[in-house]
Amino acid sequence: MRYYAKISINNKIEEARERLINRGAGEEEIVFDMEKAPKRDDSLYTNFKNSLLREREALTIDTISSLGKNYREIAKELQWFNSNSIPLYIADLDFTYKAEVIPYVALEQLLSNLAEVETKNVKGAQKTGIAKAKAANKSYGRPRIAYPDNWERDFLLWKNGNITATEFMARSGLKKGTFYNLIKEYKRKLSDQTESLKSIS
Repeated sequence: MRYYAKISINNKIEEARERLINRGAGEEEIVFDMEKAPKRDDSLYTNFKNSLLREREALTIDTISSLGKNYREIAKELQWFNSNSIPLYIADLDFTYKAEVIPYVALEQLLSNLAEVETKNVKGAQKTGIAKAKAANKSYGRPRIAYPDNWERDFLLWKNGNITATEFMARSGLKKGTFYNLIKEYKRKLSDQTESLKSIS
């Protein structure tokens, strides 16, 4: 059995060590990976996996995030262990230690759980960011695109049929999608202004 932990900001060495020792690792047996670079062909992680493949040894990792920084990376690594028939145990996931379960047979269950957690985390982060932006009276979401110079003049020329949409787009210097999005936004803005004037009068 080999033992591995990827150390990052969220995965501290003391916590990783404790999890693996609780699963039977000797402290000198644990490989702590602190490389920040991606999993290159010459990385510690890749060399470690190659040694597992040569020696046909099982692996215990401290936590699932040691396999990757997101759901897709983790799925790819789990599939590698599965296709190479290398038993993989995850110290903080008890079901991988059940005698009747080959660890990666639970792959689908694990991936669906990860996908759900990742989606919740993303939505939670978005809500938190929006709440903070509102509290600080800052804008949030995609940055608004400013209207190009002479937009009002060119809009009137286009609306009155003096220039074509193609000419208007060329003058604005915008891509087609952005151009038509601004057209919609500007029409809405004019409509709102008209309605406001009507309500005043």
